[in-house]
Amino acid sequence: MQPIRQTVGNIIPQCGRLGIGLKKGTVRLLFQPAEEGGAGASHIIKEGALDGVEAIFAMHVDYRIPTGVIAAHPGPTQAAVCFFQAKIEGKTGMADTPHLNVDPIVAASFTILSLQQLISREDDPLHSQVVSVTYVKAGNALDATPGIVEFGGTLRSITTEGLYRLQKRVIEVVEGQAVVHRCRGAVEMEIDGYPMYPAVVNDEKLHCHVEDVGRRLLGLDKVRPGEKDHGGRRLRFLPAASSRGYVRHRH
Repeated sequence: MQPIRQTVGNIIPQCGRLGIGLKKGTVRLLFQPAEEGGAGASHIIKEGALDGVEAIFAMHVDYRIPTGVIAAHPGPTQAAVCFFQAKIEGKTGMADTPHLNVDPIVAASFTILSLQQLISREDDPLHSQVVSVTYVKAGNALDATPGIVEFGGTLRSITTEGLYRLQKRVIEVVEGQAVVHRCRGAVEMEIDGYPMYPAVVNDEKLHCHVEDVGRRLLGLDKVRPGEKDHGGRRLRFLPAASSRGYVRHRH
């Protein structure tokens, strides 16, 4: 394939052998609803917003990037994310008779600590994953052991496959630690309103195209390498069949 020449100024892109040139077609501008937690991208896809689309670019404001600068990189860029809720059930009783109780607080404490070891002792140090326990709920009595402890949070992995493995291990740890402490444990990964988000992987050819156009429009020093992060980007729901590009910028 010969290098592509843009029609404006006859400028050859740095990534010239992409198979991406200026041609007639339709450009759609999409403004996503329910951006935080509502999985808005999945809903506009169901409504047909991407029917017939061959490639898509997304932009996200990042306060850390100077005004007039864009940043992006090819390959994995935003992590796969899911929420989880866990419940450990024991047997309530008075604090002065612990031998008659089954204490779910102790079980939950060991469980939460064990979850941290999934990252530090089971995952490749070069593979980015995060387990965050963000809340714990139990009883409110000062002299009695509660019957149930609930806790939950988020799981994040730079690959979708890594998130699936992490989900499996979280369930095993919660259920296993509960049994060790004579309790019953359960984990819920499918939470209404909070679906799992697959990882964002930037198409290499489209990324190169973004760099070329960005340098022409903004200047050579205004296009910078992006960084991976673990934020929940709804761009993940875009069909795998469509090429994707994700760009950070600041107004």
